[in-house]
Amino acid sequence: AGRAHHGRLRGAPMRLSVVTPVGPGHERTVEDAVQSVMHAWESGRGAFTSLRHEVILDTDGALGRSAARNKGIRSHPADWYFLLDADDLLMPLAFDVFEKADMDAALVFGAVCTDTHGIIRENVCPLDWDGLMRFGARGTLSMGCFVRADVAHAVPFAETLDAGEDFDFYLRACSMFPWEKLAEPLVTIRTRVPSATGPRGYESLDWRTACDRVINPWRCREVEA
Repeated sequence: AGRAHHGRLRGAPMRLSVVTPVGPGHERTVEDAVQSVMHAWESGRGAFTSLRHEVILDTDGALGRSAARNKGIRSHPADWYFLLDADDLLMPLAFDVFEKADMDAALVFGAVCTDTHGIIRENVCPLDWDGLMRFGARGTLSMGCFVRADVAHAVPFAETLDAGEDFDFYLRACSMFPWEKLAEPLVTIRTRVPSATGPRGYESLDWRTACDRVINPWRCREVEA
């Protein structure tokens, strides 16, 4: 039998679960995120045969984004997961764009795109491991990505991290599994809405500095190798 993209048998079910943590201050923005997922599903499903959106409420900030994402991944079995933040929007054709990825890719990212600039000037594409080490968090990978189920379960988010947890996940997962960054964006990062607040929020944190702090040990490891 011929095989379709990403190692799935043609005609076989391919279940997708979108996972969205909702921290303090994002109770309203998540409504737009949910609508964007439904709009994308109506616009084009690609190879996916079913969709579930796991919205994990953490409005007092007790869990934190990492634990909320881990909980969402464990909550419902799927073949692929899509990690979507509550203050971002899924692109209408994200599920169709996914079909452009190499069939062996276990993580699929898109171009870094914001609601103010579109695809940002710093966006790096094509991107490989060397480019990720060189540019760090600047224009490389962003939350809003497809993750194959075995990866999502094998590489949980570090629940002790309140910032840079996204790049910690990317680096660990991408060092173990094949990944790809596409030229098209999968999400729109919303810069005109408030950041999450609460005890584990981003509001008072320098996200890029936190990410570089996570990436630097990997850079040192590359130099030593």
